[in-house]
Amino acid sequence: MLRADKARAIQELIADVGWATPLDGGYHIDQITIDVDTVTYGLRRIADGDDGPVLGTLVLNPADDGGGDSASFSLAVTVAADDPIVAAHLAAARASVIARDEGDLYTYASTDNAASTGSGEAGAAIATTLGGDLRDVNTKREQLRFPLAILVVLGVLVGVRRRRGAFTFGRRFKQTHLLPVAIQISIYTYWGLYWEGVRGHLPDLLLQLAFGFSFDMLWSLWRRGRWEASFAPLPVVLSANLFVWFDGADQWLGYLVVAMALASKSLRRADGTHIFNPSAAGLFVGGALCLTLPQWFGYQDIAPALAVPPNMIEVIVLAVLIAQVRVPIALVTVGAALMLNTMESVTGQVLLSPYYPPVLIIITALATDPATIPKTGAGRLLYGLVLGVAIHLAGIWFTWWVGMDFWAKVMPIPLVNAAVPWFDRVGRRAPEVAERWLSPPKNALHIAAWALVVAWGLWVIEVKWGVFDPQTHAELGTRHLVVDDGEVSREANPLFTEPFSVRREWEAWRGE
Repeated sequence: MLRADKARAIQELIADVGWATPLDGGYHIDQITIDVDTVTYGLRRIADGDDGPVLGTLVLNPADDGGGDSASFSLAVTVAADDPIVAAHLAAARASVIARDEGDLYTYASTDNAASTGSGEAGAAIATTLGGDLRDVNTKREQLRFPLAILVVLGVLVGVRRRRGAFTFGRRFKQTHLLPVAIQISIYTYWGLYWEGVRGHLPDLLLQLAFGFSFDMLWSLWRRGRWEASFAPLPVVLSANLFVWFDGADQWLGYLVVAMALASKSLRRADGTHIFNPSAAGLFVGGALCLTLPQWFGYQDIAPALAVPPNMIEVIVLAVLIAQVRVPIALVTVGAALMLNTMESVTGQVLLSPYYPPVLIIITALATDPATIPKTGAGRLLYGLVLGVAIHLAGIWFTWWVGMDFWAKVMPIPLVNAAVPWFDRVGRRAPEVAERWLSPPKNALHIAAWALVVAWGLWVIEVKWGVFDPQTHAELGTRHLVVDDGEVSREANPLFTEPFSVRREWEAWRGE
């Protein structure tokens, strides 16, 4: 029978393909069933959710005495879907097992246990340890061990510090923390209307929030001996989860991102301001692990799903407008958007359009944190321009390196955060006329410039036509999607391709 201590090793046999990792065509392998001595991996469509049909399996049986396909197993692939991509993914999983199986996965059972074939107590124990969906075993049990371990360690450190003096407590509830939260919740709410994955992710989000507040308290008590209750962890956790999710055996990485984000707030400049945007700093750590060690760390690419709602571009623009009116941050967004468009012409590489909703959130909300951007108007514009160049070049580099530009949207942000003093020094040396037009009192003009950039994209370039991905919509079964003769086309879906199609959207909802 399979050894009870090899559950993780069995999951990692398919690491070259990835456990619960999005694959081409909208599939993922997210089921592992173990029946005493046999392993079955199941492949399903991501859009079908946890109850979707299994469209193909890879079965690992004990190798015959004469030898098997790998050190431990004889392998069999079954395809139940008329899609060559399914067969290709299962073939890749088979190759991964052959390459990674080093043996030592089986143990001999006693006569009584062997006779039970899993129906007796010993067999039931093995089925409990190894069987079923490993997402339930690893994620719900093992994955929560990581955040709990962090809190326990911090708790011990806090106890040690307590011996040196009493702690102090206070409150620091700022409206500035609630504004990004309101923006984020509005985006989550609208997103959830069109993709059920948002609702399914809510329990994980709540657990991360609970961890975030606990970590913030313990970290502050350990570092400073004082904790001020605040809303600060809320925008950090919510913004990180608008960018990436971690599923299956990699779910613990979500807690690592939150921990690194909140810990980065301790890094301050001489004037007391934060060096890094907390969410971006945490995401940088998660991205570095996933990019450098993809065989160990995986993630869920939620970018296509974020672009599914028909007016997501408009919702993001209007939601962030509230912040742009209150705080002069629009110059950063204008600079980044202009440079992203310009770099496509310079390099000939069409990557990471500023109008693509996942990128739009980055340049309007995440990278514009007033605490981590330059203070001078010219410095903020230069900051945005450099950020646009960095995102585009990172997209080219990551595409060459790992085959996708997913992490390029966020990885450059901590780097430009670190260069903020330099941007301000350059900004102070800008001509007086430039600083006059770029200063905060001219914020209304900066917002008007951003409105022109948005209008250019929506009505002149018609970016929503390109944002609409028929394959993604077909796989996710998007609400209010028009399907003609089994085909999803842009022409048949003006609700998703026309700018500000609010009236069409209202009528679609009323017609349900």
